[in-house]
Order: sequence, then structure tokens, then C-alpha cells
Amino acid sequence: ATFNSIIISLVKGRIQNTSTTATMISTQKGMKGPVSSFPIQNLTPSGLLSLDNSDGEVEILTRSSIELRSLSSISDSQWKDRDIDLQVTLTTHRIVFQFANAGNAYFCHLSNISKHSLTGGEWIQNRSYKILIETFSHGPFHCIFRKGKTDRDLFSQKLERALEREQWCESTLLHQNRQG
Repeated sequence: ATFNSIIISLVKGRIQNTSTTATMISTQKGMKGPVSSFPIQNLTPSGLLSLDNSDGEVEILTRSSIELRSLSSISDSQWKDRDIDLQVTLTTHRIVFQFANAGNAYFCHLSNISKHSLTGGEWIQNRSYKILIETFSHGPFHCIFRKGKTDRDLFSQKLERALEREQWCESTLLHQNRQG
């Protein structure tokens, strides 16, 4: 189907349940997806991440062409189960999701992650490369890497190391020791 015929179908109310239609619906204004359930990440006036340098936060890795898919079942007409075309940045303290076409950014603090695992990459089913991330307060979600296995695996390795190091705790302990 051409773009014009899809638009005509939308206008006439004959929307069929196809992936193209789902993508178009997911980009409608007013729809909320999994990213919007996270806290807002501050950006600099130029649109860059505002890191907490006083707390020792450092940017580790950035990847683009990411899809975030919620695995929580929410019944709301203004809810969509995925956000597409995201940029994801891993810092020592959080995972930041930013829309490629807008300045909005949201984060999941690493202390909120209960576990994560690699999934996808199978030949017949579940073909896209994903990281299943389970959180204490936002439920489970898939972080889908559209550029493939290499991006997913590198992000997973860096995430694992950041979770092991718990750098967000270090500066809190240092601050407590200085006051004690």
C-alpha cells in the first residue's frame, strides 16, 4: 500500500491492524508509551544529556535505532506498547532514552533494575536482538537493537559492568564519610 492509500484509510476510519498502521498510530500526538513512564532526564540548552558531575556520573555508551517495548499489560486508549526510533545512552548511573526526532529524554536509574538478560536473534521466531530489562517500579520491557547483535551485546556487557560497579553508591558513601 502506498502512503496516500494508508492516509485515506485512516481518514475514512478503515484502519486495518497492520504493522504500518501500528507504527502510524504509535506516533500520534497524545499517545503515551513505555518511555513516558520513566522520569524526565534533564538536558543542556543544546540538547545534550545533563550528567550529575558532582556525583561522578559518566557517559559510557550511546546507541541509536532502538525500540522500547513494554511487557506490562495496560488497558488505556492513550497507551501504546512501544516507542520507536530512540537513542539510548548508558551512564554509570542510568539508562537514558531520547527520541531521535524530539528533545525529550527519560531515564531508568540503574538501581531500579532487578535483572536483565539477552534474548532474540533466533532464525524463525523472536528474530530481533533484545535485552529484557526487569525493573522494580516500571515492570519488564524489551530494549530492541535494530542495528543488530553487536550493538545489543556491547550494550549488555557495559550495562552488566555498570550494575556490578554500582558507581551511584560510591559518591553517596564518600559524601557520608566526609560528613561523619
